[in-house]
This record gives sequence, structure tokens and C-alpha cells, in this order.
Amino acid sequence: MEDWNLVSQLIRKLHENLDIPVTAKIRVYPDVEKTVEYAKMVEAAGAQIITVHGRLREQKGHKTGLADWAKIKAVKDAVKVPVFANGNILYYEDIQRCIDATGVEGVMSAETNLYNPALFSGKILPSWQLAEEYLEICGKVSTKSSYIRAHLFKLFRYTLPIHTDLRQQLVVAHSVEEFSVVVAELKTRLVEEATKATPPFDADNVETDEFGYRKYPHWICQPALRFEHDKQHSKSKRLLNECQTSEQTEQTSEQTEQTSEQVEQTSKVVTSSNETTEDCDTKRQKVATA
Repeated sequence: MEDWNLVSQLIRKLHENLDIPVTAKIRVYPDVEKTVEYAKMVEAAGAQIITVHGRLREQKGHKTGLADWAKIKAVKDAVKVPVFANGNILYYEDIQRCIDATGVEGVMSAETNLYNPALFSGKILPSWQLAEEYLEICGKVSTKSSYIRAHLFKLFRYTLPIHTDLRQQLVVAHSVEEFSVVVAELKTRLVEEATKATPPFDADNVETDEFGYRKYPHWICQPALRFEHDKQHSKSKRLLNECQTSEQTEQTSEQTEQTSEQVEQTSKVVTSSNETTEDCDTKRQKVATA
């Protein structure tokens, strides 16, 4: 993102020498105007579709935070080629919300899709069903065991901390057959848990937590939400982006309080100065009268 000239040359080279459309995916800058100019440069170089990830380059891992849909909308309003949005897509309903908020032609999801491959179907499915479908594909298409393991860990993200013995079996598995044995055992256990759940899980009536995130049982495929412990507010878990927002609000509040204190101190000094002036005037008047 620093070398705009190099980015432009790469896109233009592909655009002029390929028979298929060239697409580009970009992140945003802190400044919306710079983000728009960057997107215009990418468009001018020959990109036929621009996907805008509404996060800064630094917003990765535990620093992910929220994507800025306003900047995506600004890009959409500024360019003529189709624009896809990326970021903040946790549930199926978020797709239309994003389109309505930004005006884009399409929505992309990366990380959430790994944890819930059924995201774009609008279906709420058990993790073992998608794991079985995935392993069936892996049986037909050669796939590295490390890739399979990583994906299964995402599908069973909220289940493996409970069934730790099977977590270890996933760690040592190296073939589709071995992974299938673990998934079959997980399915047996999870089906039993789902059957005994009280009240039974109702996909049409899902509760939400204090932050508005859906409270799915652990055997349902769902987005990965990053939490951190927040001792100051006595909450065992808070979303990282909620914590960041809270910290920013607290910092602003502290700065406001400091400013108020400074103003108050200045006011006291002025008042004291006024009182001294008034004393001097009174003394002068007494001397003159005498």
C-alpha cells in the first residue's frame, strides 16, 4: 500500500495481457480521502472489480476490530466498476445489511466462512454435518493433512475445549480415514448432547448475549468471536472490539476530566487574582478617603 506506482504497474500488466478480467482487493487507510484515491488508482490501472476490506492493514489477529463500512461506501460512490465489501459478516443477515449500508454489488467473507461454510446459504447447520461433507471432498481432492486439521479445528472450535480427548486425536491424525474416525466419534457425542438439550435448540428462536451476538450451542457452526478477559469491568469475557471501543471512550472521558480540572484550576487562579485586585482597590479607596 506504500508503493502505489508498483501496484498500478502490476494491475495494468495483468489487465493488458490477460483475456480474463482482473480483480483487486484492497484495505482502507485511516483517511477516507486517501482510501478513495487509492481505489481510483486501482480502477484506472485496469481492475474490473474492487473488493474493499474495510479494515486498516494493522487490524489483524487480535487487533482485528470492526471494519469501516462508511469507507467502503465512499469507494463505491467514487468508482465506476463493481465493488465488493469485506468485513463484519458474521451471520447471513449481515450480507443484506452490508449491501444496504454500502450500496455494493457483492459481499465477501473470509474468516467466518472457515468457521461456518454454510454462511451464504442462510442455513444453521451442525458442525459434524459440514465436517463430513468437507472430508468427502478431501477424499476426492488431494489435501494436505495440516490443511484438513486446521479446518476441522475451526469447524469444531467451540466443541473441542469440551471434548479434549478428541482434540488430541485430531492433533495426531494424518489421513482422511483417521480424521473421519474422529469426526464420527464427535458426531455420536454431539448428536446425543443435542438430543438431550433442555430446552431443545430452536434455530428460529436464538437468544443473544449482552453485545447482541447469538448464543448458539457449541455443536452449531458459528463465527469465531475473539474475547479477552476484562477485570476492570468484572466481566469474564468481552469482545475485543467492544473492549477497544470502551477503552477509547474511557480515554476520552479521562481527557475530558483532566481538561475540566485544568479549567477549574485556571478559574480558581483567575478568581484569586480578581480577589487580590479587589483588595488593592479597597485599600486605595480607604487611603484616598483618609
